[in-house]
Amino acid sequence: MALYLLHNYMDFIEWLKTTLCNVVCLNYNSSEYARAEFYLDLKIYTNKEFGKATLTNFADSISHSKEVFISHHHKKRHGCIPFWVLMEELTFGQLTTFIEQLNTDCKNQWIDAIFTKENRKFIISWINVARYLRNMAAHYSRFYCQNFVVAPSLPKEDLKKYGIKNNDKHNLFVILFTEKKIISFFPDKKIHQQWNTFIDDLDETITDSKDFFDFQTNGFTQNWKEGLTI
Repeated sequence: MALYLLHNYMDFIEWLKTTLCNVVCLNYNSSEYARAEFYLDLKIYTNKEFGKATLTNFADSISHSKEVFISHHHKKRHGCIPFWVLMEELTFGQLTTFIEQLNTDCKNQWIDAIFTKENRKFIISWINVARYLRNMAAHYSRFYCQNFVVAPSLPKEDLKKYGIKNNDKHNLFVILFTEKKIISFFPDKKIHQQWNTFIDDLDETITDSKDFFDFQTNGFTQNWKEGLTI
């Protein structure tokens, strides 16, 4: 499981970066900042203090960067770093924090364009789950019978259909279900196929060890495979 997640999170992170550039950056208009430098505008953040903290964090990453494309913009373009260049230098954690700190208008503009308006109140929690799992996968942590510290927000119809309780969303099924939800928005169908193959392999593993697999602790109900398949 860890290997699958690590392999596919690079695509996921790049997709988030690209969509942010394509939506928020290209729709930004100001007489003070160029579109490529919209992140410098404190008005795009939930408040000025969060904005200043975010920019300080970005500046620290840039100052410690050894990448040629960063030093080029420092020296040749007087330190003006376009957003799409900056994104290449940020960690997944910095990226998700940046998204969280965007004001409601900017955030919803991006969510509506990529994930549809209906998912406004869910997306940030889904991305935080992805960030958490990516860190777990990087350390080859245990996923089986794990009590995950993240609890995603999910639509009521999903909670009802798959027997998910609001006070019991820390199990493996809910975490994988959340990943399935966000991966389903990927435009690349190859990613969908890879995910479904992963679920088929998981199904085979569970079938081979069904006498030992703890369905209850892991939150797996009878229709678990339906819920995890795109």
